[in-house]
Amino acid sequence: MAIVERGEAFYVKVHRGRGRYEHVGTFRWGEHGGKRAARRAAERAEADAHERRRNRKSVETCDEFAARWPDDYPIVKHGPTRGQRKSDKTLRGYRDELKPFVREFRGVRLADVDRPMARKFANARPRSAVVVRNMFSDAVDDGLIDANPFANLQLEQARGRSQHPTITEEELHDLADAAVLVLGTAYGQVSRSFILRRATSGAGSTRDSTSSTATSGRASARSTCVSRSSRSRARSCFCPRRGTRSGRSPDRPSTSASGTRSAASR
Repeated sequence: MAIVERGEAFYVKVHRGRGRYEHVGTFRWGEHGGKRAARRAAERAEADAHERRRNRKSVETCDEFAARWPDDYPIVKHGPTRGQRKSDKTLRGYRDELKPFVREFRGVRLADVDRPMARKFANARPRSAVVVRNMFSDAVDDGLIDANPFANLQLEQARGRSQHPTITEEELHDLADAAVLVLGTAYGQVSRSFILRRATSGAGSTRDSTSSTATSGRASARSTCVSRSSRSRARSCFCPRRGTRSGRSPDRPSTSASGTRSAASR
């Protein structure tokens, strides 16, 4: 709420959130018998608008709004898919993430959720808080509340993929060996070779940069041996004997060659 003096009049406006204001009325000094009377009229209008807004906000509770929010707000508002309908999978995910919020805030009015309550919940359940923040944003847009208590909480962000600890060389080879156990000798050896080759070709990273060179060298040597042996075993399992380019055994001449020798002998 705000009363702004401009010229010989008072303007009353109501804050709607996100920097938006709704004009309530204009109270000119001449129309109300002077500046002081116009000021009192503006204050009464401001109080009436505040009371109407408070009564309207007190109707809906957090669990009631959360129950209808996924269905009543199915359109994406931001990002590259703006204006498109959210997928059923996305809406199911929203409902799942809202369950902790509903349990904790059941019966609490939307307008009664303040910043300390929001921060406490967000610290305990950061993933759910992201969905709740979007829900309260829609409540602000519809005029159900004045501000979003979950906005700009400055919470710690989740670690990116590059910040996750990488596996050690021993764990890498355990993973590669597991491929043989799960997939069997034929397919497993090929998968084992692929895992080790990818790890030493720049796709993976080492835990400690000071030991990365030594680790990479050892893994590369082991990977090369495994790769060569696994390729030979894979060929023996999946491919015919490759004694010649035609894929035939050296002791079995091709039909064309035997026919030529027979013709020459005749």
